[in-house]
Amino acid sequence: MSIIIKMGQPIGSESHLKRAIVYVMQEWKTKGRVYSNSGVTSEEVIDTFFLTKKVYPSHGKRQGYHWKFSFSKDEMISHDDALKFIKEWAEEYLGGEYDFVVAEHSDRELTHMHLIFNSVKRGGGKYHYGKNEWEKVIKPLTNRICDKYHTGYVKEKDKSLDYSPEKDWKSEIEKTIDRCIEVSKSYADFKARLQRDFHYSVREGVSKDYGVYLSLKPPGKGKAIRSYRLSPGYMPEDIEQKIMENSLKSKEVPEPGSDNANYRMKLKQREENKEIFCVIFRQDKDFFRDGYFRRTYIPYRNLTSYQQYFVRRMLSARRLYHRTGTTLKEHEQSVRAIHRMMNEVGELYKHNIRSEHNLSETIFELQKQIAFTQHRLSSGMISAEREADVANQIKRWKKELSELRKMKRQDIPKKSEKEIKDQEIAELEQQESLTRKEKPYDGRMDYSQENGHIFV
Repeated sequence: MSIIIKMGQPIGSESHLKRAIVYVMQEWKTKGRVYSNSGVTSEEVIDTFFLTKKVYPSHGKRQGYHWKFSFSKDEMISHDDALKFIKEWAEEYLGGEYDFVVAEHSDRELTHMHLIFNSVKRGGGKYHYGKNEWEKVIKPLTNRICDKYHTGYVKEKDKSLDYSPEKDWKSEIEKTIDRCIEVSKSYADFKARLQRDFHYSVREGVSKDYGVYLSLKPPGKGKAIRSYRLSPGYMPEDIEQKIMENSLKSKEVPEPGSDNANYRMKLKQREENKEIFCVIFRQDKDFFRDGYFRRTYIPYRNLTSYQQYFVRRMLSARRLYHRTGTTLKEHEQSVRAIHRMMNEVGELYKHNIRSEHNLSETIFELQKQIAFTQHRLSSGMISAEREADVANQIKRWKKELSELRKMKRQDIPKKSEKEIKDQEIAELEQQESLTRKEKPYDGRMDYSQENGHIFV
């Protein structure tokens, strides 16, 4: 029986602070169990936070703080008492000097609460986390309120485990991965052996920025390390490739001219000639015609290297992710990440984005389109009957703009000048012979990869 306090990274932007307050105060999560000294609705709380910042301006990027309090599964505290717990904690810790909002969320198995407070005091000055803040203030305060509500004390780090920085563990984890690859027959076998033979804690997840990753915690370490923080070549896709290469090396090389060699040559030739299509749902003026949706089949080899990067990453995530050691919440986050990757592929075709330069141009044009339409709407140049439709269209454009900006922030591998030149020549030749096939959409999503066709 215990309570865990997770102090997340400081909120570094105004938009992040607004999203966090709206998230914490969602009705379907809180069931009305919310309290704030800054307002009743999320809009009022946000206005109060930024009014304080306006009256007492300060330097720095920190806009606020978001902390999470979680009770262990065996705690029997009620939802109402959990809200009283966090309300008393916030009032005593912040002392009425900061705008704050607290909420109890009942949408998960664990009883947990959220606290968001402003980075600026109501009388001026910024929040400062002191050197011995945990031992002298936070821990005694939490344990005192725990006594009042008859719950376990705050849980601290296990002194028998090592919580040293990641760089002290990276080389050891990489060596273990290399040893495990040598004895593994497949990627699934690799994950099983890492847990069974090397006693690692393994969790699998999907990030929209990095694709499929592994969260690895060696025996004796207190905090896991994600594979994208290791050296290059240790992501799941790289691990699978190394295992396949080791498997091919271990097999006997057939003599040239033998039946086995000829069979392998024909298999390789069939693989190279295999036609791979990427199916993308059209959203242009022909997106909905004659009562059905349309979709376009594009040969994978006719995509630019920039487009192929997004397609490969999405397909790799769908193929490799198998929810190993993943909680329900993390699994839902991973599925959403894969869906966002699929939407990105659709955006590439919809706006005909073939390079990073095209992406920048598309973002600029979409910004102009939104600004122009908003001006017409606010100036009364659009009829009253169409105002609602135009407002909804602006919302859709803003959502697209947000997705395109996220694509621009991604670190896409760069190619050498020679590779880029060769790719451009190949793309021009392929573009001349590009043919697109279309067929009606029957309302079902096809994710199969049979006969070399990739359906997105």
